[in-house]
Amino acid sequence: MTAHYSDRTPLKRPRWRSATVSTITAVAGALLVCLTLVSCTPTSSVPRYTDLSVIGFNYTPYNLFRFKITDQYGNTLNGGNDLMPGTSDIGNNCCHTLQGTEFNIEYQLYDVDAALKQNEAEEPMTTVIQHATVSLPATNISEIDKLLGRNVFGVFFYPDNFVQFKFNKHIVDAPRIVYGAIYSALDMRYHDKINPEQENDATIFRDTTQIAAAGWSKYRLLREDDLEQYVYFGMLFNPRFDEHPVMRRLLEDSRDKPGYFAENSKDLPPNLLAALKSDSFRHLEPQAPLDIPPASQAVTP
Repeated sequence: MTAHYSDRTPLKRPRWRSATVSTITAVAGALLVCLTLVSCTPTSSVPRYTDLSVIGFNYTPYNLFRFKITDQYGNTLNGGNDLMPGTSDIGNNCCHTLQGTEFNIEYQLYDVDAALKQNEAEEPMTTVIQHATVSLPATNISEIDKLLGRNVFGVFFYPDNFVQFKFNKHIVDAPRIVYGAIYSALDMRYHDKINPEQENDATIFRDTTQIAAAGWSKYRLLREDDLEQYVYFGMLFNPRFDEHPVMRRLLEDSRDKPGYFAENSKDLPPNLLAALKSDSFRHLEPQAPLDIPPASQAVTP
């Protein structure tokens, strides 16, 4: 899956505000039977999903204004509803149809802090439009899932412009980035340190999401305790702390080891902490975002 940036586009500023019974079709001369939401025609084995509801999950550090999915046959599915980082919301329900295994998605993000300034200046809000192509293997949805109304199409947006699709019960297998829990834990322990100027809590929350998103993009940190530690060092010691050789090694060793960074970055030597705080160390080259898809790792949302 690839994702591409496009130009920044001025958008008119919005108003501010915080299964049916399945059909079983026998294919002549074939053993393939298409069940429930997945249907086939006698001349094609292209999967076709009907009566879909959609739910978007925003794990980018920006607000997700809206998104639109288009299949190879011209069907479209829309959602978004101005989602804050770490939130989800059911979009237009129901009943959507998608067909095939390759889909194009366009979605719009915006920076709330920049948008607030534009709002004060009575200027149009600026959004960033992203595009991605997502592959989804043909998926059979069980009869029970459809009868129970679980014909839900989940769309997951990650900080590095990866987009994933998940159906029904498979939604729980998608990685979660719990921005709200990360901020709450840090605010409870270090409120005066992470917010010395006593700014609006929402502003500090957005600061923490930016740092946590970098922990995901560059090192695939996902567990709450790992990302909490990452934000802790980024906010209270040095925004470039991961360029210290010792910290970089810890982060690289954390790959596919949930909880490793949180556990091994505790009780670091005082001289190392002092070097991070004073920025008196030899900086490694900045770590670029990883070009690998997110792993399927269930984390409580």
